[in-house]
Amino acid sequence: MGFAVGLVAGVALVGAGAWLVARLRRRSQRNLLGVRLERFLGADPAALTLVGRRYAALELPNLHRAVESWCTRNKARFELVGYQSQQPMNQSLRALTDRSAYLGATTCGVGYDDVDVGFGEPRRCPTSAVYLVTAAESRAVVHIYADQFGRGLFLEVMAVPGDAGQVMFDELRQLAVQDNIYRGRVISFECQGDQYGRSGQAGLRFHRLAPVATEAVILPPETKALLLRNTVGFFAHAEQLRRVGQSAKRGLLLYGPPGTGKTFTAMWLATQLDGATVFLVSAEQLGAIKAVCQMARLLAPSLVILEDVDLIAAPREAQRSPGDQVTLHQLLNEMDGIEPDVEILFLLTTNRPEAIEPAVASRPGRIDQAIEYPLPDEAGRRALLELYGRGLQLELAEPDVLIARLAGASPAFIKELLRKAAQFALDRADGETTPLVVRDADLDAGLRELVLGAGGYSRHLLGFPELAS
Repeated sequence: MGFAVGLVAGVALVGAGAWLVARLRRRSQRNLLGVRLERFLGADPAALTLVGRRYAALELPNLHRAVESWCTRNKARFELVGYQSQQPMNQSLRALTDRSAYLGATTCGVGYDDVDVGFGEPRRCPTSAVYLVTAAESRAVVHIYADQFGRGLFLEVMAVPGDAGQVMFDELRQLAVQDNIYRGRVISFECQGDQYGRSGQAGLRFHRLAPVATEAVILPPETKALLLRNTVGFFAHAEQLRRVGQSAKRGLLLYGPPGTGKTFTAMWLATQLDGATVFLVSAEQLGAIKAVCQMARLLAPSLVILEDVDLIAAPREAQRSPGDQVTLHQLLNEMDGIEPDVEILFLLTTNRPEAIEPAVASRPGRIDQAIEYPLPDEAGRRALLELYGRGLQLELAEPDVLIARLAGASPAFIKELLRKAAQFALDRADGETTPLVVRDADLDAGLRELVLGAGGYSRHLLGFPELAS
């Protein structure tokens, strides 16, 4: 009996030993990435200093671009090595090359993802891969990976000799800013948030703005001069202001009735500021204001346009949900947190300045200048008729009478009036458009449809309170 028990125990021990040997063999096979990196570096990766930093996920194409630029500038060459990790929750180089880990990483082919960088220009970015960089006096491993916990993107560098890793890491950071692929573009953020103000992963959308002629911005001369001095003039002198110790950050509030051209002016300014990165932010996108401001700092000089800011920056006692308060606090903190030497212009628009939280509108450093957009005067209405009547042949018996009747009309109302009059003219001319003649009767019909047919709500939307007699 004792012999049988001993025999069984011996067989079990031999089996356990064989199992352990097989497990160790499989484990060594799973650490092929670590073996490859050790051969490349000529040193155990565990003994080398690892330098790293977290980035926003949107910086993925810029980090890969920085590595390629660094190699070009330093006449270095690189090889991409793909890997397959058995530890998806920890993708750092330390974990990937840990020989004592139960599951390591094997080498494989390199995968790629196409990242949208605007207007059908995707950037191919390696995924689950490391750069093996060979320079004149150093060797380095560069690793760019997305954290599985949603904390963003990580850049890691280890090199021999040890101090070369920190030097290369610092240079990569600088290149990622200098050669940023988003610089000078017109961008909006797209994100989803919940009722508590928490926003999900933000994505970028790129815009091409149609050019706007300066003469198409019709404002009273003093208003236009004030606007130009605080926007185009501000950016032109920002560097000199910074040299003499003045702030290069500025906040502007454009306010006035609906349809007076606040958004139109903002779009015009976005096309006038050469080299500036423009961020378009509407009320539903303010949940991403932290990401917007971080990117605006990085890509300065920047113009941040926040439309209808009263929808989120209402007085605190009037806010409807905890999410509104969270977003308002984020907006205030970001406007305060930007250093005065960073060239950023915040351009806020509203139809209801009285509805804005005083902490936003009444504190220097957040709003430095408020500019009122009035309804056009007689000269302005005449200029608007000429502007929006281009392409039409206006045959009016008494133009001054029409100008007087349009007292109180906004630019948006006058633009829509000319469009409707053109429609009536087309009906009368059976579609003949060369030239399209617009007469008093066509404008009268357009006025009746806009003011009388649609009621007071249409007048409010287009900025025309009542029909002058």
